[in-house]
Amino acid sequence: MKRKEDVVSKIYRTCLVEDRILCWALVLLIVGTATVFNRSMFYTFYLPQLTLFWMVSFFIFLIGIQRKFLHGGKGKNSVSITVASTAFVASLVVVSIFSSQTWVSFTGLTARGAGAISYVLCVAIFYSVFKLGTRRSTDFIIWAFVITNAVVVLYALLQIFDLDPITWGAETQQVSIQVFSTLGNANFSSGYVGITIPLVIWAAFGSSISPTVKVMCGALLGGATIALVNFSSTQGDLAALFSLVILFHWIVRRPRSKRYQSAFIALPVSIIVGIIPLAISGESLRLPLLFPVITSFCAYLGTLIDEKHTFCVSERILTKRQWKIMVTFALAVGSLLGFLLRSRIIEELKSGLDQRFEFWKVAFSIFGDNPIFGTGLETYLSYFTSHRTKEHGVNWELVTSDSAHSVPIGFLSNGGIVLFLAYLSVIFVIGYFGVQAIKLAEGPRQHFFLAVFVAWIAYHLQSSVSIDTTGLMCTQWILGGILVAAGLPKAMSQKEIEKENSLRKNNQQVRETKFRILFSTISLFVVFVLVSLQIIAPYRANVLAFESEGLYLSGDIQKSEEKISRAIELDSRNPSYHQMLAVILENTGRKEAAFIEFEKNADLTPGDSRSASWVAYSAFALNDFDTAEDWFLKAVEYNPYSPNLMLEVAGFYTDMNQKERALTYLDLFESLETSQNSYWERAQQIYLYLGEKEKAESVEGLR
Repeated sequence: MKRKEDVVSKIYRTCLVEDRILCWALVLLIVGTATVFNRSMFYTFYLPQLTLFWMVSFFIFLIGIQRKFLHGGKGKNSVSITVASTAFVASLVVVSIFSSQTWVSFTGLTARGAGAISYVLCVAIFYSVFKLGTRRSTDFIIWAFVITNAVVVLYALLQIFDLDPITWGAETQQVSIQVFSTLGNANFSSGYVGITIPLVIWAAFGSSISPTVKVMCGALLGGATIALVNFSSTQGDLAALFSLVILFHWIVRRPRSKRYQSAFIALPVSIIVGIIPLAISGESLRLPLLFPVITSFCAYLGTLIDEKHTFCVSERILTKRQWKIMVTFALAVGSLLGFLLRSRIIEELKSGLDQRFEFWKVAFSIFGDNPIFGTGLETYLSYFTSHRTKEHGVNWELVTSDSAHSVPIGFLSNGGIVLFLAYLSVIFVIGYFGVQAIKLAEGPRQHFFLAVFVAWIAYHLQSSVSIDTTGLMCTQWILGGILVAAGLPKAMSQKEIEKENSLRKNNQQVRETKFRILFSTISLFVVFVLVSLQIIAPYRANVLAFESEGLYLSGDIQKSEEKISRAIELDSRNPSYHQMLAVILENTGRKEAAFIEFEKNADLTPGDSRSASWVAYSAFALNDFDTAEDWFLKAVEYNPYSPNLMLEVAGFYTDMNQKERALTYLDLFESLETSQNSYWERAQQIYLYLGEKEKAESVEGLR
């Protein structure tokens, strides 16, 4: 009996160690994937965050495997969760296999990294958080999100007040928003702050943490408002407005005699967090102290109420009367804001959604051609120019996109109806358990799970008009795991805990326990190291490519070529590296080798007319006119509404003395009716070279 108790104790201690490691891994995942970046590489933000995400997520996955190996399949999952998540994972795999760009669909490395591998790891994270939530409190996860919110906001404030210790180069001048924080893009950082603001509100109003920390979280709300204003991204502003549900719940859960006092405390915070970001745009807000001082003072007053008056316990989320008050208040405030801010709202919709509407049209067009399995994850760019409208191709010739700028619509176009329905099933199941989590909780815990649920909803709000970058992608799955763990019927959760702690072993298992633990740990460590070497290869390659460009610009061509060649060895499927090598080879007179690299670049970027044109020009320089013609025709197929491309092809046929073919593409150029005078001047010159004076005169009239 004693030996059995020893082995039970040993395995129980192993479980505790695994849980501690898992907790630290989750904290690293949450904080790191939204904050790490490396200035000394091309993909400054996206690739470091993706690399960290893959490594930590895979580590979490291995922890789950070890737990399964050592302790078996304890507990009983909800059938709906199992079916929905299995269907989603299976759909990811099937869609990627059927894609013409299987490697891209699995890895997503040519775009934002949101490939099948990333989403499968997200499901693994979801299950890890879900299982962890049935064994212990997951409040530490929410505090990790609050800390990350603080990091994102603080770096944004440094940029706002010109205190950024990092000197950013010309790449930041290509966008109008100079405040982009640690996610490298104002829209992404705004979305992250908007998603996590409900959690910060919970931390400041309703959590059981020390008053000092609650006051600091209150100040963070004021800082987040300044950041949101300077991000100038409506998606984060709307998510922040939606988070006021948490403040309303904090008010109505007070004793009746204290509700007016609570409302008076929460009102300034509601105005600052919910209204100011929508009412003010751009860099016009530089109030370093006022907003944080107000919100921190309100949080301090809130702590005094929290100390004296606990939450009222109710079986319902809100009573019918409270629901009516909330809906009436929301409609009244919404109508008032809509009227007062109507001009800005119209302006935001026009500037923010004009391009998105075009992107969505393209996505639906791609879906129409591939309705069942789509084209594969992260393959949107390969089909963008061939599916966009004529108006967009002519008026926004140089504007392309590697994403539909909507996660659900992106799943529809890239994954077809199969992946889209599987994704929706996961969302609906998590949403159901999220509501159940709020219903089953009592008192302050109900406030906690409401905050988590609102943050989860906020993610889907911003994801409907944005891209699933690494820092944003994993948030919904982590929050979803917390909600599902709390939303399961209590009897089921208790049963899982009891099974997890009742570890019966016979004498043979007693002798094997230490060996099993040691064997599994060493084996999985070796697997982690081997896989990690592959995971960090794209990161290392990008650093080498960055160094190669610096050497090339400084005139050290030989070392530049050595660096980019090593980068290609590490990541041979990255098209830009082949293009860089091709430029080096071409400028050093090795035109045949340059052509091979240009062709590799084009093969890895199907649908990119620019890459196809480079191959065509390279073949033309080698007097391989048939190959040049083939690639020019491919470019036209890829981008049929590009005025510049039509002129390039017309110029090619002019050089080849094929007048009729040249005139055909000049006619296509004219049919596009571009407003660029420089294009018409080029067309006129080609007409004159072909001896078509009348056509040249008619073009002069169209300019």
